[in-house]
Amino acid sequence: MNRVKLAKELVRLARELMADGNFAKAKDYVKRIRNENKRKFAEAYLNYLMTPNAKIPDYRKFGLSGMGAQAVWLGLGKLGFRKEARKLAARPLSVPEQHQKKIAISTLKLSDFGARIMGGMTKEEAREFLKSIGYTDQQIRKIEE
Repeated sequence: MNRVKLAKELVRLARELMADGNFAKAKDYVKRIRNENKRKFAEAYLNYLMTPNAKIPDYRKFGLSGMGAQAVWLGLGKLGFRKEARKLAARPLSVPEQHQKKIAISTLKLSDFGARIMGGMTKEEAREFLKSIGYTDQQIRKIEE
């Protein structure tokens, strides 16, 4: 999906969420952010969601790393902006995350008994990690088959 289509979809969904009262929750979330740069980025991102034809704010201009921006996107994702947060948070995984992803997938392929014997992450922890890096429930179920 190109940036223009993504922007239009984000604005449409943001307006829909605003009607549901989630926008007020998102504003409260932004106000509670302690890091000033992160809070300013979150405000700009929410403004982007509510303004047609606005440009996606560049987190680097706010002095944030990709991880800082991802924290904002995922924080908003908990309030119902999940689909957009997952698309925008897409980034290459670090080496430890790549290893964790491999372990999570292996864990889900094991039986419940096998996962308990092997130790390490539980199946629930594996599902949560894969969701946090952008896997959908359908993709996770497919791995478990």
